[in-house]
Amino acid sequence: MENINNFLLSATALGVPSPEQFQTVDLWEKQNLNSVVICLQSLGRKASTFGKPSIGKTGTSAQGHPTGPFDKVNINDGVVDVARKKVKII
Repeated sequence: MENINNFLLSATALGVPSPEQFQTVDLWEKQNLNSVVICLQSLGRKASTFGKPSIGKTGTSAQGHPTGPFDKVNINDGVVDVARKKVKII
């Protein structure tokens, strides 16, 4: 549990906003793993600030959604809009 707290302190120091962080109990008790993934993705976007490969771009859209190459994913003939959680399969 101490390592989880150390990770969260480091994530804060690296610039991960608190709304995108998870609670220690979320990971420790495997309750809200979606919030853990959100934190890891946010940390991945911050990596470009330090000259490291990152996940997508570091910005957000006008609606507050993360921007990057993963916003729209082509699947066969359909498009999945990840940022807005809309799925349109043609």
